[in-house]
Amino acid sequence: MRRLLVVAVGLVIGALVFSACGGGEVLTPTSTAAPTPTPTPTPTPHPGAVLPELVKVADLPGGDIVDLAFAASKPNVVYLASFTNAMGIWRSDDAGETWRQVLADSAAGGPAHIHRIAVHPTDPDVVLIAGPRNLIKMVMAEGGVQWKSVYPPVVPAEDPTIHMFAPAFSPSMPSVAYVAHKQGNILKSTDGGDTWQAVSRIESEGRIASIAVDPRRPDTVYVGAGVTVFKSTDGGGEWQPVLAQGTDGAPSDFAISPASSDVVFAATPGGLFKTSDGGATWRRTLDHKAHSVQVAPSDSRVVYAGTPEGVFKSSDGGETWVPHTTGMDYINVGPLAVHPTDPNTVIAGSNINLWTRYGGPFPASTQGEGIYKTTDGGISWVRKGNEFIDVDVIEVAVDPDNPDVVYVGTRCSRGLYRSVDGGASWAVRATDHQKTTHYTMRLAVTMDSVLWLTSSYGMDWSSDGGQTLQATLDKQRRHFHGIAISPHDPRLMFVGTVSQGFDPLQVQATYYPGARILRSTDGGRTWLEVGEGFPSGADTAIEDFAFDPFDPEVIYASTSTHHRITGVLSDTLGIYKSSDGGQTWTPANTGLADKNVHSIVASPVKEGLLYAGTTTGVFRSTDGGGTWVYIGLSEHVHRLLIDPAEPSFLYAGTDNGLFWSFNGGDTWQRLESVPAKPVTGLAMDAQGRVLYAAVNTVGVFKGVKP
Repeated sequence: MRRLLVVAVGLVIGALVFSACGGGEVLTPTSTAAPTPTPTPTPTPHPGAVLPELVKVADLPGGDIVDLAFAASKPNVVYLASFTNAMGIWRSDDAGETWRQVLADSAAGGPAHIHRIAVHPTDPDVVLIAGPRNLIKMVMAEGGVQWKSVYPPVVPAEDPTIHMFAPAFSPSMPSVAYVAHKQGNILKSTDGGDTWQAVSRIESEGRIASIAVDPRRPDTVYVGAGVTVFKSTDGGGEWQPVLAQGTDGAPSDFAISPASSDVVFAATPGGLFKTSDGGATWRRTLDHKAHSVQVAPSDSRVVYAGTPEGVFKSSDGGETWVPHTTGMDYINVGPLAVHPTDPNTVIAGSNINLWTRYGGPFPASTQGEGIYKTTDGGISWVRKGNEFIDVDVIEVAVDPDNPDVVYVGTRCSRGLYRSVDGGASWAVRATDHQKTTHYTMRLAVTMDSVLWLTSSYGMDWSSDGGQTLQATLDKQRRHFHGIAISPHDPRLMFVGTVSQGFDPLQVQATYYPGARILRSTDGGRTWLEVGEGFPSGADTAIEDFAFDPFDPEVIYASTSTHHRITGVLSDTLGIYKSSDGGQTWTPANTGLADKNVHSIVASPVKEGLLYAGTTTGVFRSTDGGGTWVYIGLSEHVHRLLIDPAEPSFLYAGTDNGLFWSFNGGDTWQRLESVPAKPVTGLAMDAQGRVLYAAVNTVGVFKGVKP
């Protein structure tokens, strides 16, 4: 095996900014394409300059499971839907033993998040998928997965009023299906989900969380809306409230007995309710918060319920219950799916995100969440789904003094992962769904192991390895981006923002839109806006900072159009330089043909030597940013890393994989050991022993020096 021979000091922090929870976008530069450099003979590496070979470390475990469903017509086929981390649709063809992703989070109208799914009663390859932007019909065929938006037929770029919930087919008449709209509208299809018409509107305080169709009568439907269960017997035309007391929240799931349509179960935050007379009267039979309920299709006496305390099972039709958690390392159970022909085979989703979705406290431990399966009716559970993983890595950082301590930031996911064994295993660190870790931008670790994290919802720091996070600038919930800590003085820090014309949480009266530079001189405890000469408020994004290793007063900042910003004036983009500790800034763009600059690094051994990674390649300056020359690598560069102990070594994370140069950027070579996918983050410990690369859609790769 070719090994990595790299000695480096410092940390390079990196991430590509993708479209918000809706798939990656390649940035389109606003400037003209960079000129083609004059071809030069390919030099031979000097003795000892060994091309590194990186190896993928352990996968980040998937854990956000919002729905599970067996295919009634093909019992061993089961589908899984994930709302955030591991976003998309996953399928198993062996009753949950192994899994594969069949529909990923997609741009162009795909399922950026997923609320619920419904599998066609007679066709195991057809699934309805409800999400925030639309309702999708997915069809699996020999030529691959096909999908289309069936409501609305044309997906708007942004429409927070859509949000589709709780699709459901009629088991007895599969051409009939129902789905709920955020506004309370009930939509109905009579052609198997291809076209939809609004048939009624339910007035309730709260969204419609669940729909169930009578297995014998396609016009009898139950809906959980707000804190009330509604029933319709005319195909959704008219609705009557049938349960409105004691639910303590939205009924999240229904189950109708296959033996009698009059027997219905409702899972609610106030417990599990049962009716034996079609909804006329209800009894609470399980006094535990219930996330889900399933009646075994092949034995109506067997009922399962998912709760924060694990799975409860009833063998007498839901009258009495017994808890079953043996083998579960993490018992907060969300969705359940019971095998169509075997009442003893059940798949459960044990899910960290349920804590925040249902308002509970964040657990001290997050190990063990994921997919569990039982084949003995719940007596014992075995964790399955090693293939159900989170590949939406966006950033990586390593503790400068300990290369085994690694952090990974993810995009629209559960948030921050940490490894203390060099990537052999990962744990989710303390976070919640609305805080900064949900959408990581940058990570940085100081020499004394303090972690800093920026995101589209603010900026946090942690002194205990990410176990707890402390907000800074807490009342300024801006979209924070590039961050840097001075190598001369760890108390000196800079952070930049992204242009965003609104307060994402709508709580900030003093919100300032536009790109801005903030400086801290006390290690990030307090911040002041600086930037005289910088176009503060412009529609740009501050991507990166670089400190001059020889002059503590000299700092560089790079900007780009980010991923949503359009109509940017070219004279506001590019690289800015400060020679007075960040107080004033001047443009440093002479010769910089591409001003979408995503990364900037300074040589630690040669004064004035800088590299800039742009949308169209790499530029170099030998006079401290006075002039720039394009030196090649015609790729969209996200991150650059320079090896200060071997100053001719330079690494570039691009849309097409990881590249390296052993001659200061004169020639480039792709590292074949890393997939040709977007490398969105690079990091190295202070001793230069270990290099990490975050490869979006694949995972984290690691190279170790011999």
